[in-house]
Amino acid sequence: MRVVLDTNVIVSSLISPQGVRSQVRHELAQGKYDLVVSEPILEEYRTALNYPKVVKKHGKSPKEIDIEVKMLQRFSITLEQEQIPTLDVVKDDPKDNKFVEAAAAAGAAYIVSGDPHLLDLIEYQGIKIITPSSFLALLLEENK
Repeated sequence: MRVVLDTNVIVSSLISPQGVRSQVRHELAQGKYDLVVSEPILEEYRTALNYPKVVKKHGKSPKEIDIEVKMLQRFSITLEQEQIPTLDVVKDDPKDNKFVEAAAAAGAAYIVSGDPHLLDLIEYQGIKIITPSSFLALLLEENK
């Protein structure tokens, strides 16, 4: 199953290692789903993880953050930019279109996010947009 993770899921997974978002990331490491990323998504992960207020919470150095992002990429399907359509579906926050674009290009089943701008879409061309809690419940149900 192909999945796109919003930046807030990645950031929160490093801030709260015992939280739901961290469990979602753990399931990725266990091979329970395939993460889909693009260069713009990876860059947003890197940028957000380097925000001073975020660094205060997770305590990682820029080098450690770079390693984290490279590890995510290693566990991911990285799309080439020419494979990705340009979409304008997230009207309230156009920067979030990159997640929908990657999901559409890869035929992803889900976008996992805590962002209301994405969650308000509910679905886009068969791609369900759900919270980390809902996604984790779905993964745990599949593995029973």
